[in-house]
Amino acid sequence: MFALAGAELPGPYDLVYDSGCFHHLPPHRRISYLALLDQVLAPGGYFGLTCFAVGGMGSEVPDAELYRGTGLQGGLAYTADELRWVFGELEVVEVRRMRDEPVESAWFGEEFLWTALFRRGVEPRAGKGGYSQPCWRASRIASMRLRVPVLPIADER
Repeated sequence: MFALAGAELPGPYDLVYDSGCFHHLPPHRRISYLALLDQVLAPGGYFGLTCFAVGGMGSEVPDAELYRGTGLQGGLAYTADELRWVFGELEVVEVRRMRDEPVESAWFGEEFLWTALFRRGVEPRAGKGGYSQPCWRASRIASMRLRVPVLPIADER
């Protein structure tokens, strides 16, 4: 998605699927990620996600540590509650750990990953924000990991 961020995306799309991008984004990129998702996901559309799960794979250090030189350490791990919260403007269809699949299986499955499906509402939200306030939500998830307060944007006060 980000490779095309500067290009015109013809959406909206009924399905957007992220298999391993979100957990490789530094915290400050969540804002543009959510803004792009907000732009391209159609009303009633579905968003599928596969990402690292806490306790399975990925860094579990607070966001502030990532900027103190530790880096992403291969990717960030999330809890189910963090995913529900980050993508809270979307309806949760399902968030669960992926089932492990043997190498010879025709299916992909690794138990260290989350697999999630969200759905955008059909009706837009009231106010200037349209369907969502992606920047506010992303800054709140950053605040949760940093343990610092973030002031709401004007529309949220």
